[in-house]
Amino acid sequence: MQPAVIVDTGPIVALLDADETHHRWAHQQFKSLAPPLLTSESVLSDLIRRYANVPMSLADACLVRILERTENGSIMTLDSDFQVYRQGRRRTIRVLSPQT
Repeated sequence: MQPAVIVDTGPIVALLDADETHHRWAHQQFKSLAPPLLTSESVLSDLIRRYANVPMSLADACLVRILERTENGSIMTLDSDFQVYRQGRRRTIRVLSPQT
């Protein structure tokens, strides 16, 4: 079984906006990754409004929770926050990003 990939807001924005710095990377990732790709409604609403002054946004929290319930998953993101977040407070999160 192919590991699931959970997608954050940044790669979706980068895919849709050719002027974004990571547009080419996002396009290559979405083209090469096998479905299903998972996300949450809060990530999609985060395209309209960002959560300010909150250590972990609702969108990030939802993605981490989806990851915890997904066997052998990883998160595709442009945010470095997922390097800090943990699954179940201990396990690091496998991150797909242009920096890795």
